[in-house]
Amino acid sequence: MWNRRDLVLTAAGALAAAALPLPAAAATASNFSLRNLAGKEVNLTDYEGRVVLLSFWATWCGPCKVEMKHLHEYHTELAEKGLTVLFISIDDARAAMAVKQYVKKQGYDEAQFLLDPQSEAVALFNAKKTVPLSVLIDKKREIVKTWEGFNPGEEVAVKEAILAELAKNT
Repeated sequence: MWNRRDLVLTAAGALAAAALPLPAAAATASNFSLRNLAGKEVNLTDYEGRVVLLSFWATWCGPCKVEMKHLHEYHTELAEKGLTVLFISIDDARAAMAVKQYVKKQGYDEAQFLLDPQSEAVALFNAKKTVPLSVLIDKKREIVKTWEGFNPGEEVAVKEAILAELAKNT
């Protein structure tokens, strides 16, 4: 028979587990082709040999915007070492102008921001349309880790995982 304390501890454990990175199957990341805000077609295969972090976000998602600041800093800091961060908006096609306005207002590089109006990449990596959702892909296009949601402080673990992948000589 469950008592109240056991239920609270079980619920707390489940919440803590939900905040941890999701285990990633050793699977090759499927290619996709999307347009960035600058109008250029971008394929995941364009980045083979680089560590790629896909960040799924939406204009209406507050935690996405907080996480985005950290991920943008990592991209700027670590691009020369082989990191590319691609931000994929899950907003529908009608919100494309809002995406563009937000990116411009923040001073971010339009080339990093991809629109997915047909949910092509979303279907491959984020079928639940969770935001924020980040997918770390290694230099061989293998999925290394996936993080669902964002809480302040988690950016440290994300950066550590990125640095570990960049350090590998594969």
